[in-house]
Formats: sequence, C-alpha cells, structure tokens
Amino acid sequence: MLTFLLLLPIIVPGTVLEAMLPPAVASHALHIFLTLAFPNSMAVEVTIYAALDDVIFATQQQHTGEIVYLRPWVHPALPESQWEYLHDLFKIYVHNLILLLNGDAKQHHEPCFSVTLQYLLNDTCKDHMKKLILSGKKDLERQVKPAAVVFARTPEPGRLLLVCRVTGFYPRPVSVTWLRDGEEVPPGPELNSTPILPNADLTYQMRSVLAAAPRDGHSYACRVRHSSLGDYSLLLHWAPASPKPQHVAWIVIAVILAASAAVAGAVWWWRRR
Repeated sequence: MLTFLLLLPIIVPGTVLEAMLPPAVASHALHIFLTLAFPNSMAVEVTIYAALDDVIFATQQQHTGEIVYLRPWVHPALPESQWEYLHDLFKIYVHNLILLLNGDAKQHHEPCFSVTLQYLLNDTCKDHMKKLILSGKKDLERQVKPAAVVFARTPEPGRLLLVCRVTGFYPRPVSVTWLRDGEEVPPGPELNSTPILPNADLTYQMRSVLAAAPRDGHSYACRVRHSSLGDYSLLLHWAPASPKPQHVAWIVIAVILAASAAVAGAVWWWRRR
C-alpha cells in the first residue's frame, strides 16, 4: 500500500484580526491533514481532518465523504451553502491530486489543480477561518492550569535523577526549568525533557529530568510557567527523603537493646568481681 500525507498550514496573523480579537489571541493556525492511501492501482482511500490551533474541529468520513463537525460551534459558524461550496472545492482538489499522484495529471488539466489549491489557501479558507475563530473563541482561548510534582529516581548507585512531571495544562506552550541553589540550570547533557504530549481530556503533559549527584549539598527546585498562571509560576522544591518512621523506630529499639545489654553486662561483671 502506498500512502501520502499532506499538511496544508494556514496562518492568520494578528494584523488581520486585531480589530476583532484581543491581542493575546490575535494569531491562529489552521491545519488541514490529508491522507491518501493507494491499496492498489484501482482504489484510493482518502482521510481529511482539520484543526484550528490544537482543536480538531472537523473530519470527513472515508466512505461516504460526509463532513463530521466535532465541536458544537463549528457548523453554525458558516451558512450551509458555504459548507457545501467548501466541500465541493475540496472534492475537486482531492480528485485532481489523485490524478496527479497517479501520473495522469497532464491528461486532466494539471494547471486546474494548482489554481484550486491556491484559491483554497489564499481566499476561501482564510475567510472562513475568521468566522470559525469568532465562533469557537471559548474553546480556542481555554486556559487550564497545570498540576506538577517532583520526585527522584536512582537508576544506579551514585546516580540521581530528579523528575518534574507537569500535566493537565492547556494551551500547549509551557516552560519547565530547574533551579540549582536558586539559579536556573542552563541547557546541557544533565537536562532531558520529553516532548509535550496530549492527554485524553484535551490537555497536555510533559516531564523534565535533571541528573544530579546524591548528597551533593545543592538545593533544587522545578519552576513551571504557563499562560493560565498569569504572572505567577509553580515552584516545587526537592529535598532528600528523610528516614521512614518505621526505620527510625527500629533504630531507637536497637539503641535501647544495646544500652540494656551493656548495663546487664556491667552488673554481671560487678557481681562476679
């Protein structure tokens, strides 16, 4: 099976919408993901879905070609006639693209394919995108505060890994840094971070790991900055774990037994003297 994945990104800069939207959300990106799979020379499977920023809002059913609206604010943003017109344009674009990939474009007016694509990207999509942004403003401007925790791993003797796990935040951009004695640890081999990954509830998560030497005498803290926190940040300090209470109890018992044995020995020696 031969498969092609095309990503068509469209960005509306702040200058276009600054009169209608607050400055903090004046720029948005529309991504259209198109996958064409050719199981054989006589068949093609088409998958399309669209995302505004990180919000996937529409997809197309593979077999029926019907558009499925994944957010309640999507369909009301445009009149039905515009949805039908947009759907027809994409059908023409996909049809010509399939011909092009099959090597038959020259026989089916290849220039029409380029004109359709440019019209979609430069005019139709941008115009409709503005309406979608206004209709989906609540979803697009959603702010969810992160939750964070710091813990340590010891993969081998003499090696300590400090882990800062941050999860449940939205939107995607986040800053996670480590502080050593109050100073930010610069990028280097001792630092390692995972990519920002999605959660099932449409929020995100990531981990930042700092390699340190056990009992090196330094203090460490993880600092998390996110738009949902405003001018504040999360600061999580790490300290070596103190002995567990049961361990302390056993130590006390051992000391008492040792002292008792010493006293008993001294009394026995005095009596035998």
